[in-house]
Amino acid sequence: MYGSVANDMYVANLQAFRSKLTCMYNSYANDTGYLTSPARDISCFASYDLDSDIGKFRGFCEWHKQKHDGDVVDPSKSDLDRYLGEPLENRDKVSDVLAWWRVNAPRFPALGKMARDFLAIPISAILSKSTISGEATKVNPSFNGLGPAIIEAFICGQDWLESSENNKEGKPDSSLVSIDVRFDSHGMQMSKYLVGPFTVNKPTSPEDLKLIQYVFDSSLIESETIVHCKNYHLSRRELYSLRPKAWLDDNVISTISDAITLVKRKMEDSVNWYLPIVFAENADDPSKCISFAKRHRIKENYMSDLLCCEKAFVPVFDKDRSHFFLFVLQLKTQVVEIWDSLAASCQSDWVDRRLHNLLVSLDALFKDDIDQNYQKVWSFTDFRVERPSNFDSENERLEVVLRLLASDVNSCRNGLASKAESYYEQRQRQTRAYGSTDLAPLSWNLGGLCRPQSRGLQTEVHGLQTPGISKEGKPDSSLVSIDVRFDSHGMQMSKYLVGPFTVNKPTSPEDLKLIQYVFDSSLIESETIVHCKNYHLSRRELYSLRPKAWLDDNVISTISDAITLVKRKMEDSVNWYLPIVFAENADDPSKCISFAKRHRIKENYMSDLLCCEKAFVPVFDKDRSHFFLFVLQLKTQVVEIWDSLAASCQSDWVDRRLHNLLVSLDALFKDDIDQNYQKVWSFTDFRVERPSNVPQQPNGYDCGVYVIKFMLAPEEVTNPDFVFDSDTERLEVVLRLLASDVNSCRNDLASQAEAYYEQ
Repeated sequence: MYGSVANDMYVANLQAFRSKLTCMYNSYANDTGYLTSPARDISCFASYDLDSDIGKFRGFCEWHKQKHDGDVVDPSKSDLDRYLGEPLENRDKVSDVLAWWRVNAPRFPALGKMARDFLAIPISAILSKSTISGEATKVNPSFNGLGPAIIEAFICGQDWLESSENNKEGKPDSSLVSIDVRFDSHGMQMSKYLVGPFTVNKPTSPEDLKLIQYVFDSSLIESETIVHCKNYHLSRRELYSLRPKAWLDDNVISTISDAITLVKRKMEDSVNWYLPIVFAENADDPSKCISFAKRHRIKENYMSDLLCCEKAFVPVFDKDRSHFFLFVLQLKTQVVEIWDSLAASCQSDWVDRRLHNLLVSLDALFKDDIDQNYQKVWSFTDFRVERPSNFDSENERLEVVLRLLASDVNSCRNGLASKAESYYEQRQRQTRAYGSTDLAPLSWNLGGLCRPQSRGLQTEVHGLQTPGISKEGKPDSSLVSIDVRFDSHGMQMSKYLVGPFTVNKPTSPEDLKLIQYVFDSSLIESETIVHCKNYHLSRRELYSLRPKAWLDDNVISTISDAITLVKRKMEDSVNWYLPIVFAENADDPSKCISFAKRHRIKENYMSDLLCCEKAFVPVFDKDRSHFFLFVLQLKTQVVEIWDSLAASCQSDWVDRRLHNLLVSLDALFKDDIDQNYQKVWSFTDFRVERPSNVPQQPNGYDCGVYVIKFMLAPEEVTNPDFVFDSDTERLEVVLRLLASDVNSCRNDLASQAEAYYEQ
């Protein structure tokens, strides 16, 4: 009809399409294991001369005739050849292509998978609110060749799909409601979309929309962990800082650095460094920085080989901790750029000093690498400083949230998706039941005590009904499950909320009331909660056992006091559990003897030297920023250094502290040693060991809890199957202190907690 040139183009395009279709089919068939014989291309019609134009055209006509007449095809042919050999369907009878493939996919397995993938791709998109603008609807000139029916479908298609006839299940449409229609400088419409608390420029998928609504629902538990990477995690409360116009929590930046590093390492792309914000905070003093970097394994966790690094991104606080900016180190060109969204703020002398100190600290941290690879002619301090000369806040905040939630290094990702789906379905049920979600709020959890849902609605967790309040009015002993995951065997694992703690197992109603009472921040902080013989803890000091809090050293000393009292009641005094102040006073033997006499250390914490098997001595590091433990094995004359951050116990300071402690013990037990060992036995002769099976902490705040666990269960923690769960261990320490029969406050606490609960 259009001449020979058009026919040539038509046949050539057909052959190209068939060739690509065949390659794609063979790829799918290989992946799915359904490939029996390879699909053939159009050259299979060998009775025609396909080198000539007329032969190509006749070959195509013959293929079309076979399709129309329904000729029988060879059963040994591939799925694709058999599908193309099928008779043509009557278009009047088959109007739903997806329904056809749902029925016929078993006949063509590989093609069925292709259909699922390709038919899901949207063909066209158009602004959904073009029909409500003040101007007449305009059609782009590039669509002038389309027929009226197609133009109508483009303009009205979304409205048809959103109609009540097609939305029988009452679910919200996957395209978000446009809440604002504007026009750019070219007269094109710009829509704004509402995604949870965010107003953004583009629609979001239904799955992401459900996720955002679930994560930012302020009626849900704020302490629930939403993002968990290797070294950092974020609670719902911390993610709230990503809401519009909110001041960002610095932990979000550190978690982003953690996530990017993990993703890059998975991709084997570690040419850039993404450091947590705490690194720059500790870089003002090179010695402090090196200590911090070793303790938190900064080089291992965030840095690659110095020679391979191209860029280092170092986020920074200003001196008032009121503004973030970024140092970008270009290591190949020896340039450091200051990227600041408030450019005027980066001109101050303070920024220059912070940058200089950071570069000096990096030189100190990589001294060995620089000496070895650059012969000392290369230095971070030689970097040239530059300040390089269209940002939508809510779009960027939403992108950060979605990047964190959907990252494959977020261990909470799968649990979040299922919880968001359940949350959405529950909201839908309540909407249908009450006509408005405002009239049917989701059940909420007050620190583990479940409030009964309106109109008798109850939640079911793993087959156990948990209405929250029993018929007798007592709290249910099973806490509301707030997270459901699966272990390696496919078994469900639930998380439970107990006051500020998120743990793996439910807690008794009595313990739950106790925890609620003790951790209520509205009560008197100075109230004594735990009182043993020599130490006591106030509510304020117990607050240091809350998740992610730095432990008060008085907690460790109180634990030592409590263990000693319990062991003596059981007449089991073969081990010593010393308070942390003992090691602090052991640097000077004469001072140590005076301190020990004044505080009756031998009488209160030590038994007969001949009977002792082990002595547990908790210790601060020299900066009082990290706890570790000396374990003295008196029968074998070995002293072990148990440190949950192994790199920190290699310093000369630790060796000096240990030596001074052993000298002080020799002085303290001089008479016993002279009498029982004839001076041939000495603490200073003990062999020092650093066990390799001591579990390592994954964060910077649990060292004190690890020390307590080492003292309480040394055999358990060295088991290869031991798994440390921070919240569970902290809760166990709290309950051990509160419920111990050596806590003289125990009975009063129980009655106060009951009265508090009743009130």
